[in-house]
Amino acid sequence: MANPFSLPFQFNNKSISEWLSHFKSAGVVVAGQEIKAVLTILEREHSKIEVPALQLVLVRLTPAVLYLESFLQKMLIAKPQQIKTAQMSCHILQCLAFLHVHLAKQVSTQTQKVMHANYGMQITGIALQHYALRYERPSKALWEYMSECYQLALHSNLLDVPVAKPLPELSVVVTVALALKRNLLFCIASPYRFKRQQIQQLFLFCTQHSQQVDFVRPGSSIKQVFCWDYQAVDCFQPVYARPAQPPEKHVLFHAYDLLQAERALDNNNEQLTRYFSYYEALLAGSKFSLSKPHVFVSGFAQVFEFFERHVRDYGLSTANPPPSPRNLNFTNLDLTYDKPPKKKGLQRVDASEIWDLSQEDIERIQLQFGAIKLVSTEQPSFFVAEAMQVKLQVGDVFLAYDTKLQPKLGVVHCIDVRLKGTIQKSVVEMCAGKVSVLSQAESPINQRALLLEHDRGAELFLTEGKYVLGTVLQFDEKKVILEKVLNLSPKYMRYIVRIC
Repeated sequence: MANPFSLPFQFNNKSISEWLSHFKSAGVVVAGQEIKAVLTILEREHSKIEVPALQLVLVRLTPAVLYLESFLQKMLIAKPQQIKTAQMSCHILQCLAFLHVHLAKQVSTQTQKVMHANYGMQITGIALQHYALRYERPSKALWEYMSECYQLALHSNLLDVPVAKPLPELSVVVTVALALKRNLLFCIASPYRFKRQQIQQLFLFCTQHSQQVDFVRPGSSIKQVFCWDYQAVDCFQPVYARPAQPPEKHVLFHAYDLLQAERALDNNNEQLTRYFSYYEALLAGSKFSLSKPHVFVSGFAQVFEFFERHVRDYGLSTANPPPSPRNLNFTNLDLTYDKPPKKKGLQRVDASEIWDLSQEDIERIQLQFGAIKLVSTEQPSFFVAEAMQVKLQVGDVFLAYDTKLQPKLGVVHCIDVRLKGTIQKSVVEMCAGKVSVLSQAESPINQRALLLEHDRGAELFLTEGKYVLGTVLQFDEKKVILEKVLNLSPKYMRYIVRIC
């Protein structure tokens, strides 16, 4: 096939070999820039290129990209300030993953379909690692590629079919299922909490132990189960602890066998594996601790509305106070009968509802208050929460306060789905520091965020949008610079920020 796309080679082995040979004397950055340019063209023009020609180029380019990737990864760790090099590495891997997924749909033989689907899934995982090394949110395209590969292999019964002759760099996880399990394991291990060298070790660990991750079969008695919502491709993090109600298109999986093997070997991987089971350990180990009652509202919309109505200068306003913990019924949390309700008195009316005429055309959110008890655990900042009246959701934020009327921000990490009835048991993280709302009144969407300020610095919880590190966000109250992703959830991005 001729080359009408301004590529530096023709679609034949000789021409591609001659082009690749000159990289022997080129530097890593120069080679990366040229390969990036070629992959960008191939991605843009993929529908116009005949399948055999595109496959020929991709078979020759993939080993070269994987070889280059190892050097780019070292540069990411040694020189993290070189942002353009980091962006280039992610772009190269993302283009390559896209082209393999495209070919997996187009090729006719099962052998080729298995190979391209497996390579697409594996390279997507490597790209996830590169984004973690940058402490930046992955592109939503990577979740799309994972979803497409999984559905293609599932519907074609190819999940467990191994690649016939895999490349040496891709020979450890030779099925689509194993490649997917490696990616899922890496996601739930929360790589952003590690240093860059540890992220490398974590990815290698997940690669070597992917066979010890199991998809959950119906009726399984495994307690610690995780969920992948493969329909939520535009989600911040579609891989999380299993919610009480799984989404429509989901995969449930667990790492129980991995945990048992690691405990038996008694090796040094405890830090890497602890995340897979510590929710269960926290739930089990908290029963002898004393609890503290709180009132809470859950979800970003409720938290923002609560701040608008009740919070002034980092504290709850006594002029228009919300419910007190003393007035909410905690007896159900102690598994005793309810006390007789007190006679209702006059309801306090918000002053803004009387005097602010501009509120007439605005639909106000009806605040839903819940009762919650926080029980200390062996992990600092983590509590077992026993909640009633309002249900918490995995990956969401909530605001809690007690008789001291100091609002505290909380993050929901896990919900014990085994419990039924009025009490909901969860593992939550209570964030130390002052919490406040930042807003952009002049923006088209009135962007709002939660700012957490503490002794170590500041954190920002964003609910929408895609930002690169170094972005300056100008809010009405403060200006902040995004420095690092701290963790992802299905509903928010948590950044470490610097206040200007």
